Amino acid sequence: MIKDENERHTEIGTEILSLVSAGKQISNDLIVKMLRKIIYSGIEERNKFILTDFPDSRDQAQDFEANCSMIKAVILAAGPEERVDIIDNALHDDSID
Repeated sequence: MIKDENERHTEIGTEILSLVSAGKQISNDLIVKMLRKIIYSGIEERNKFILTDFPDSRDQAQDFEANCSMIKAVILAAGPEERVDIIDNALHDDSID
């Protein structure tokens, strides 16, 4: 998503690029701001998300929940299966941790 924001020269993409160019770290706030803009874009096909490798810290999770959306499920790939199918929003399924 960061790459897409940079390529589209959005305000957030420009801000991220300037931080990276200056050798600075991208803040949790900026990442959550980017995700919020995408999640609440109003595009019907974008009303559900699977985020991989985010959040990767308690602070990121707290920032995301406070400023964007509650996390509905955490799926840990711990078995030999290459993928987990979630059918009809069955987040209560025993195969999901």
